[in-house]
Amino acid sequence: MRLLRVLLMNYKSFLGKDVPALASYSEETGMIRLQVNPSVAANQQTPGTYYYMYFPGWRVWECHPFTLAGRSSEIEDVTSSSELSDRDTDGEKRVQSPRITEFSVTKSEQYMTFMIKPRDGMTKRLRDSLRGEGSSGQRRVRVYIEGPYGTPARFNNFDNVLFITGGSGITTVLPYLRMFFEDGYNGGRIPNTKLAWMVRHEGFVRDVLANDLRRVESAPAAATKLAMEFYITNGGTIDEKYTQDTRFRRERPDVDALVHNFAESHPGRTAIFVCGPAEMADKTRLAVIKQVKSGYNDIEVFEEMFNW
Repeated sequence: MRLLRVLLMNYKSFLGKDVPALASYSEETGMIRLQVNPSVAANQQTPGTYYYMYFPGWRVWECHPFTLAGRSSEIEDVTSSSELSDRDTDGEKRVQSPRITEFSVTKSEQYMTFMIKPRDGMTKRLRDSLRGEGSSGQRRVRVYIEGPYGTPARFNNFDNVLFITGGSGITTVLPYLRMFFEDGYNGGRIPNTKLAWMVRHEGFVRDVLANDLRRVESAPAAATKLAMEFYITNGGTIDEKYTQDTRFRRERPDVDALVHNFAESHPGRTAIFVCGPAEMADKTRLAVIKQVKSGYNDIEVFEEMFNW
């Protein structure tokens, strides 16, 4: 079965008709972004799925699972970050949230996006090879994928969904957000949705906003159905090169208060989805238990493992 999955997802590679994946690394985000053109593509988002990756020419026995951050049928032309500007009330020209990494992808291609936190072994070697590409930080790489694996959480019967995530756990949440607001989810019955993302570096958030959440934010339903808060935890000061955004907070959130306030302000059946370090998952679980004991019986917690 595993061999069949590999053959199905990569048969164009074996026939020499594939387009190599586009990999890039940003020092500002600390993440590798990998765009893979699979032999078999799908337009709809597939939350909760992950793929094993093999890099030919490296250690053939070494592979790791990575969560699929999203699917796209095209990528829009990107203006350089120096041209992305607006004016504050005092008329001063300031840089907006830039597209930190710019991609060159043929518009007709289907591609899958993975965001990878470099650690040891395979991901460290990939990061080092991208650093050697100079200022562009990107290159075409040959990669085989095996999958999909995993099962998505089902939110069809929930009126409200709160996503609590930390660091690279955002890759698990992105497909759900895109499914809600881009794919005509559940016949247009979109739950009241909130994202609370804890992350060390603001640049990572800005990159995701520019590259992965633009269409989510611009969806008609997002104005009334979506709220987002970003908690920057590295203790740094406000970076003046970014446009001020009230959704950014330089503090660690009170998870108990997050869960309580969301449940209290959104009547109906509520899902709390957490993907992050063990401590975050524990705090979220305890917060939900506290709500149940307080009388909020129609609330359920979903946990996603936080690994690669």
